[in-house]
Amino acid sequence: MVPIVCGIPIQGDGFIGKQTVGTGFFVSRDGSLLRASHVLEGMSKIQDPRGKCSPVIYLPVGGWNGRQRGMPVRVLDFASCVTSSEADVAICKLTINPFTDSQLKSQVKVLKIVSSAG
Repeated sequence: MVPIVCGIPIQGDGFIGKQTVGTGFFVSRDGSLLRASHVLEGMSKIQDPRGKCSPVIYLPVGGWNGRQRGMPVRVLDFASCVTSSEADVAICKLTINPFTDSQLKSQVKVLKIVSSAG
């Protein structure tokens, strides 16, 4: 599970995390992320004088070993999403696949769900 954040880009490769707006989780090794479709709908209402909010996720380069200020993170932008308002779900692609990124691939895992029902 990863946080979806209203991110405001700053000079260089940084961003300011204005507000966590929801969560998502990876559903395949191609980097597809599942989230609720309503998560991004309210983001346009978030105001900040430094700039417009963009949906991003972030993953710590060293893994989730507690939250520490200044820990190195990779910020991943949304490339595209296909949504269903009726089901309130969206499947999104990111600009970088964390499963193939050299800094992140050891930090992300896929859980295999096995049904005991035959």
